[in-house]
Amino acid sequence: MTNLAEFIEGHRDNHLAELCQFLRIPSVSAKSEHKPDIERAARWVADNLRAAGFQKIEIVPTNLHPLVYAESLEAPGKPTVLFYGHYDVQPAEPLDLWTSPAFEPTVRNGNLFGRGTADGCTGAVPGRCNCPRFAPTFTALRQLCRGFKPSDAGQVEDLTIPAHCTTRVKETVC
Repeated sequence: MTNLAEFIEGHRDNHLAELCQFLRIPSVSAKSEHKPDIERAARWVADNLRAAGFQKIEIVPTNLHPLVYAESLEAPGKPTVLFYGHYDVQPAEPLDLWTSPAFEPTVRNGNLFGRGTADGCTGAVPGRCNCPRFAPTFTALRQLCRGFKPSDAGQVEDLTIPAHCTTRVKETVC
């Protein structure tokens, strides 16, 4: 097996292309007109998790936006790692402050610019999708991605997450 650094460098162009593809989706959870984009982003995450080797992938409806749940539990007796994050972004306004279009990722001076690139979660989603290529030998994996911010429209107290997802997450965390 290739070590992680070699894998990353050897697939750099492909990973950058995948990230840019993801960042072109205007998955703005705070704006109702972007609901189809949120759903497209959830499908993108699910498809990429599947392509990377996660065995079980679910797009789970909620009363806000869908969750994407995935697991690869091929390492019996080994610890389970849970990745938790989000696949949505905040609105890009004011648009006149952008040097390049917010949803058209652009490389300038070796840096990638676009909505979601500098977010600790959103920009990391494509990278986490590739974890099963290395992890099954030493750990089991679960991933839960939400399509909304905890502060979205003050609706978090109304969020209903299906019990089978929360049970799996509690099994991992506890």
